[in-house]
Amino acid sequence: MKEIAIDTYKSERILINKLRDYSQLIKPSLSIMVVFSSVISYLLAPKVVEYDWKMIVLLFVTGLLVTGSANAINQVVEKDTDAMMKRTAKRPVASGRMTVAEG
Repeated sequence: MKEIAIDTYKSERILINKLRDYSQLIKPSLSIMVVFSSVISYLLAPKVVEYDWKMIVLLFVTGLLVTGSANAINQVVEKDTDAMMKRTAKRPVASGRMTVAEG
């Protein structure tokens, strides 16, 4: 019974660490700021009589996907350079915690 509890704990830690790495890979705070500015720009557009909320949600979701993808591609392309710099050496791909295929 104790072995099952230890295995479960290890599995949970691995999952939490992997989720943390993916979060670091897509940089959600940066992505949200970029998408937020585009949504606000859409809402402030002149001569808009009525807002299409489906389009606003679509803009938000696709914006997050595009910016997250761009961040991931950037980290894969620059993994060797990132590994040499102190500020970026702890990024998931540069540090080897994630493979290029995962990034």
